[in-house]
Amino acid sequence: MAQEKRGCLGFLVPRAGASTGRTPITSVLPKLSPPSFPYRRKSLLSPAELSFYNALKLAVDGRFLILLKVGVRDLCEITNREVNQAAFNRVAAKHVDFVLCDQATLAPVVAIELDDSSHYRRDRAERDAFMNELFRVIGWRSSISASK
Repeated sequence: MAQEKRGCLGFLVPRAGASTGRTPITSVLPKLSPPSFPYRRKSLLSPAELSFYNALKLAVDGRFLILLKVGVRDLCEITNREVNQAAFNRVAAKHVDFVLCDQATLAPVVAIELDDSSHYRRDRAERDAFMNELFRVIGWRSSISASK
């Protein structure tokens, strides 16, 4: 029998009514109780972030693509990661709330970080200063901070 050709998502999402001949993953995974599997679905954005997103969407009026929760390591490149792992570690877990990108090239244009009361803490102020310097060094005029 000839093997069925499927697109890149065909392995994850079979066509309706089609049998993959494979055992569904849910039947081979052990049933885990909540204490041993402590996860639940959550929203991508807090209520304040969602409100800002909706205002931002109106403000950009389709001129930019709005990306959510973009990793800082995706916005910059470590010039010599082999000798400076610390530089990578410093950005690896950081993200900005929104990035506006050029519609045609997806090139980032501006990063937006919403500030809440936690940004008054010393460690957050130091993080914000680092982020502002990082964006200056990579050639962005600055990241925009807005209050939540």
